[in-house]
Amino acid sequence: MSQPRALNIDLASRYAKWLVAQKYAAGTRSQYCLAVKEYSDFLGAKSFTKSTHFDVQEFIADRAKLGRSARTLRSLLYSLRIFFDFLNLGGLIAWTPPTDDTSATAGAKSSQGIDQRTGEQVVCRYANKV
Repeated sequence: MSQPRALNIDLASRYAKWLVAQKYAAGTRSQYCLAVKEYSDFLGAKSFTKSTHFDVQEFIADRAKLGRSARTLRSLLYSLRIFFDFLNLGGLIAWTPPTDDTSATAGAKSSQGIDQRTGEQVVCRYANKV
């Protein structure tokens, strides 16, 4: 196993323990850890500590192209936000992904996937916040 992948596995494991220590609900912990695993798989051989906001944007755009709903995209972004806050608190990175406060309620009732144009708009909105 490559060093970055091993580091990602170690950081994800520490993150799961941190979520327990922070008293997150079991369902929330599961959701956050699944998002981190999905992001790690997306990064491949790149470590979390070397990823950038552009990697997060590409990840969200990729999930949009796969037909993920706007609600799911916001959930993934928020889950990663908490994870990167954890890394930042540990001094491993100096940035965290932006939140999507402007669309907190937009599409909350929709379970439909979003089209590529909408996905690109989501990514552009995040790019403008960075």
